Amino acid sequence: MTEDQINQAQASGNITTVTPEVQLPPTDTTLADLKKQMNTYLPYLEKLRTGVTVAAKIYLGASNQTITNTVPYVVVNCTYLAFASGITADLTNKRLVIQTAGTYVIYGKVDFIGASSNILYIVAIYINGSLKASPQTLSGNPPYADGQVMSIYKLNAGDYIELRVQASGNQATSGSEDVTYLLAFKL
Repeated sequence: MTEDQINQAQASGNITTVTPEVQLPPTDTTLADLKKQMNTYLPYLEKLRTGVTVAAKIYLGASNQTITNTVPYVVVNCTYLAFASGITADLTNKRLVIQTAGTYVIYGKVDFIGASSNILYIVAIYINGSLKASPQTLSGNPPYADGQVMSIYKLNAGDYIELRVQASGNQATSGSEDVTYLLAFKL
């Protein structure tokens, strides 16, 4: 039935409600994927619910990034945009740039694949090129190591935020929106 036919039927009183086509329920795998994605967006969705929409998320795309015995820290190749509102996503330089001064929650997550128990992994937040967040140091738990770092900062317009990593050996990071990303939102 077309939209015009539905409108005509409703106007004539022949039908009072329209039921959309029924779709098959998602599989358990799909539900698990949806729950995982929802957890990623919860901080942003909460801000939308309360009317605060200054938030952004950039992430490492489908291809992995190789970290080669890095000292100092290497910027994570977050060159894909999930969302940005009130914060500039500078994908060329792999950073978020603050537009409005205020207090922000900054969260970074990196998934290391093929992790080794004899390699140390460090995940850190840098602001304006300087280490700010207490970096999380972890040892590999084969086959994965998952590093996360979060902190709250007072930031000025023009400040930029980067997610950086360091590994004591050659290592690859896993790429996709829900495993390696940098997220910021204004309180």
